[in-house]
Amino acid sequence: MSSSNIRLISPNTDFPQLVIASSRLPVTLGRSKSADIQVLDPLVSRMQCRFEHEDGAVIVKDLQSMNGTVVNGSAVECCPLKEGDLLLFGNSEFVAQFDV
Repeated sequence: MSSSNIRLISPNTDFPQLVIASSRLPVTLGRSKSADIQVLDPLVSRMQCRFEHEDGAVIVKDLQSMNGTVVNGSAVECCPLKEGDLLLFGNSEFVAQFDV
């Protein structure tokens, strides 16, 4: 999946759909203006997580965030992403999709 773009789709209409080009990885997500993707949720850490390539997969790595990074209901430190995974950062929920 390393050549795929990652599409994070929020069921909450307050957040736009986020598209991360695979060629741009690694990409950080957080509340800070210095994060590559800024999510304005007070429960999201300034630097919440990083998306990157590892062993041909796209992974999400928690950056020691206060409330943790949750994938499919489980807090993770590092997790390969699959189509349909549910990611939760603070109160911000996203579904992972991959565009080939």
